[in-house]
Amino acid sequence: MSNSFICLIILYILLLIFSYYTKEKFNNVVIDEKKLPINLTEIKSVINESELNPEKKQIYVLLFLTKRCPACINYDTNIHDKVVEQFKDDGDVTIKKIYGDNDPDNLFDKFNVQYIPTCYVVNSSNDQSVKTDGVLPSQISNAVESVK
Repeated sequence: MSNSFICLIILYILLLIFSYYTKEKFNNVVIDEKKLPINLTEIKSVINESELNPEKKQIYVLLFLTKRCPACINYDTNIHDKVVEQFKDDGDVTIKKIYGDNDPDNLFDKFNVQYIPTCYVVNSSNDQSVKTDGVLPSQISNAVESVK
């Protein structure tokens, strides 16, 4: 076997080990709990005003992505359908994707998104929000539970 092939195998094994440990360590981390930085009616390109009902509790999962980021592409391709399926029976949860490549309302700046993918989970009835730096289904589920 050539040295480059052996190096590739070792690199692959190290990558698998690293993925395992980071998944265990960061899978359920909620990064930041705070008041919603902007009024929900300001994000009209993402949430229709007809969806905003102050009488009804509504939870919005706002996913901040780009079309060029490998992790965001992975989310779109492999994870988004699982997240939608996870909340399909929960009429209080609305999932919205916001792409930095096309952000006319400047939501990346308003929500102070510094890393992608990032997820904000917002409860419209009490303006409570949670930010996660990651979009694994378990992270999103934990964030939704924490704002209910």
